[in-house]
Amino acid sequence: MRFFPVVAAVALCLLSGCASIISGANQSVSVNTPGCEAASCELTNSKGTWFVKSPGSVTVHRAYGNLAVVCSKEGFGSASQSVASSTKAMAFGNILFGGVIGVGVDVGTGAAYDYPVVISVPLACGAGDTSANAAAAKPKSRMGIRVENVSQALASSLGLPDSNGVVVTAVQPGSAAETAGLRIGDVIREVNDIKLTDSTDLMIKLASLMDGAIVVTKIFSNGVPATIQVRLGQAGEI
Repeated sequence: MRFFPVVAAVALCLLSGCASIISGANQSVSVNTPGCEAASCELTNSKGTWFVKSPGSVTVHRAYGNLAVVCSKEGFGSASQSVASSTKAMAFGNILFGGVIGVGVDVGTGAAYDYPVVISVPLACGAGDTSANAAAAKPKSRMGIRVENVSQALASSLGLPDSNGVVVTAVQPGSAAETAGLRIGDVIREVNDIKLTDSTDLMIKLASLMDGAIVVTKIFSNGVPATIQVRLGQAGEI
């Protein structure tokens, strides 16, 4: 009969949220652009998007995937950095203390992962606003959409061969995406004949393009593959 207190303790632990010994799905990271202060930086992963002025700190949601960091400054263009996450050592200890449930909690919430505390983005700032810098200072391009990574379950339900790409979850009215015919539920598989792996990949690819650029986009819409052309809009669109 001694096992009943043990079972009760385990049940209480699960109900009270102590299946995980790792606290916090959020993490503070510092972003700097050496030699080019006061740059506007945008950080994106599968959990969301955050903004900060360099040098500065911002709290992000931890995730398994890379954190895309794009910094720009008027007159000096933009630069990007893709930062990989690492698994916390405590996540392995959770196998002992929290069991499989604890590990699942940490992986699902992102608490099992860490990004580097300091992120440096190599944005070059010259002495003045030359014509070359002025041309590079055009705003970062945007399609005007919000996206999420394609889960294996979604890929299977749509008949896709793999989970590469991103699924459109929102389309901004009047945006480049709406004009091109992108709709919620469409899966973007390729951009300019380059296959996408996830939302971070899309962010990095678009960061190198300027507003007005035409992007050949291969999508999967209503069960049918299609190719559309999107004329990119300006920063400020979602």
